[in-house]
Amino acid sequence: MTLDHLSNDENVVVRFEVSTNKHSSANTLEKLSNDENEIIRLGVAFNLNSSNETLKKLSNDENEEIRNAAKKTLNRK
Repeated sequence: MTLDHLSNDENVVVRFEVSTNKHSSANTLEKLSNDENEIIRLGVAFNLNSSNETLKKLSNDENEEIRNAAKKTLNRK
């Protein structure tokens, strides 16, 4: 199975592993950035493979921890 396929898994642990995986594509991470689960969005916010556009979107997330992580990751790029 590909990471993109696994990003649709109903199990939150599987989706979290995809969100933090260094081999996840920017497209897969963009999809996961819309996940209702905050831990998934946090994983995306910390992932350097997330596009700048995705990170900018997450820097406006309702969750402060996600916003801060996205901003830190943007600054690391």
